[in-house]
Amino acid sequence: MDRFSSWAMNEYAKMMVRKRIVKITHFTINALALINKYTSSQILH
Repeated sequence: MDRFSSWAMNEYAKMMVRKRIVKITHFTINALALINKYTSSQILH
């Protein structure tokens, strides 16, 4: 039984890490898009 609970905990930890990575990735993509939009609008003016 200990092996199973350890395995389940490892899977849970992996899932939580993946979720955080996805959130960080989305945040980074959005930030870069805003920066690109800002810099391209500054170049045109």
